[in-house]
Amino acid sequence: MDTKKTLSLLTLIFIGFFINSLHAQVATDTLLASQYFKKGDSFLEERKLDSSLVYFKKALPIYEKAKAWEKVASCNNKISENHRRNNEYEKSLSAAQNALKISKNHLSKNNLEEANAYNNIGGIYYSKYKFNDALEFYEKALRIRENHLGLNHFQTGNSYFNIGLANYRKEKFELAISYLEKGLSIKTNFYGKNHREIAESNYAIGLLYQRKGEYDKVLPYLRESLSILENIYKNEHPSISRTLNLIGIIYKNKGDYDKALIYYTMALNIVNKLSIQKNSRYTTSLLNNIGVAYKYKGEYNKALEYQKKSLHTNSQFNGKYHQYTASNYNNIGNIYRLKKDVNNALVNYLNALEIRKKIFAENNSNVAETYNDIGSLYNEQKNIKRP
Repeated sequence: MDTKKTLSLLTLIFIGFFINSLHAQVATDTLLASQYFKKGDSFLEERKLDSSLVYFKKALPIYEKAKAWEKVASCNNKISENHRRNNEYEKSLSAAQNALKISKNHLSKNNLEEANAYNNIGGIYYSKYKFNDALEFYEKALRIRENHLGLNHFQTGNSYFNIGLANYRKEKFELAISYLEKGLSIKTNFYGKNHREIAESNYAIGLLYQRKGEYDKVLPYLRESLSILENIYKNEHPSISRTLNLIGIIYKNKGDYDKALIYYTMALNIVNKLSIQKNSRYTTSLLNNIGVAYKYKGEYNKALEYQKKSLHTNSQFNGKYHQYTASNYNNIGNIYRLKKDVNNALVNYLNALEIRKKIFAENNSNVAETYNDIGSLYNEQKNIKRP
């Protein structure tokens, strides 16, 4: 055989071997990345956010090296979701914007990872009380998901539900109900009735009817949610505590304070059994609501005790500028007003007003509530000096 031909053949064999080895290495690496991704997703499903984040960050550089762009976008979206759930909004926004950039530069137009990025950005704005901005991005996500997945996919259902929640927070209740009910219907068809997503959806719709003051419509949704959760978790889960808490609120609103306290106590027993952190949102909500029930029973000192505990833990857990912290201040103001302690009542009302004006629109009902309470205080005490 000619020497040149032999060399050319050997060169081709070497190149072929090199390419095959390279492909094999890429396949091995992406297999490892896939394992990391699945672990991250599993931890995200379990709400173990720190562990989830670790695995998505391990998968991301491997996918970037392999130029597996869809997976790169997906990792960024999952990282964004983790940060958002952990209230790290700037980090969440940065990751979502990375996912959006990759989707637009490397994937087909209006792809699903683009929709997921829009959904994450909408969630960030929602968490920051910027509901018009949230709606803009939720609606972009919905258009893409409907086009790619149709009306019977859970992601489409989630988009309808998110739009409903944003409209609920804007107090456009009838529009919100239509989106929430459609989202619930889609998700029920996809998951079946006995699924955590369905329990969460029923709870959210119950919350909306509670906000509207339609208490008889609330309880069927909450009981459905409670039944599903108890079937899944056997009475040992924070979501069960949360649902019992809201049922207690409904009975409080209906004027049955003793029954409300029974549900609050059941909820608190679950919290204590699960050893949930003292500054968790479940504990602060229960402390607040127990305080409110005692206020309506006329036991003002007990009411103040629970409200102040709730305020302390809420301030630590959520910070000053949060709706729950504002509610604590407003509730404490109400109790002091009932005790005829005008100065302490006014101080707490003004704290509530400052927070609510900062996080809500001026015409929001929460702001109106505090103005109304201050007005009532002035009417009761004509001689107090206006700030």
